[in-house]
Amino acid sequence: MKYRNHASCQGKISIGSSSVLFCNGIENMPFEAMHQGGKNSLILDGDGTVGRHSDARVDTSAIEALNQAREQGHITNVAYVSNNPDKDLADIRAKQLGITPELTLTPDTLRHRKPGQYMIRLALKRLDADPTSVVGVGDGLTDLHAYYTAGLDSVHVHKFGHQEARGYVGRPTIRRFVLGALHKALI
Repeated sequence: MKYRNHASCQGKISIGSSSVLFCNGIENMPFEAMHQGGKNSLILDGDGTVGRHSDARVDTSAIEALNQAREQGHITNVAYVSNNPDKDLADIRAKQLGITPELTLTPDTLRHRKPGQYMIRLALKRLDADPTSVVGVGDGLTDLHAYYTAGLDSVHVHKFGHQEARGYVGRPTIRRFVLGALHKALI
């Protein structure tokens, strides 16, 4: 992702031809800069990314941010890809986010889970999008690994992430940890 420093995000690391941007929530993502860089679609993780784990309510700031990005023409398509097997939960969240059922993928409907790239590739196909025009958004290494192996840039959000992830975004040691963990997973 090519963008100038964005005040609402805490850093970026590059991994080969892909990059990971660290933000405190979807509402802090630089949608305009991403659009200017040719990114017009998103693949969103569910649990921990758009709301708390196992809670059907989506954070209102995430809904507002996505709606605004759509209205401004920065985002044209969004898919929802979650490892949570609760398809009903995924459908409820996706509906709140304005995502159609055919763009809502869970292991309940597919056998393959992240970090495997099958669900990501299927989402790309259903979005009719090239990986270079899509940004993957997630809260865990599983998400980042799946997006990286599928050739996507990604945004790591931690607003509703796992307990050990809270309060760390932007710290250089954690960025090195993410880079190292992805490297180990890929070799």
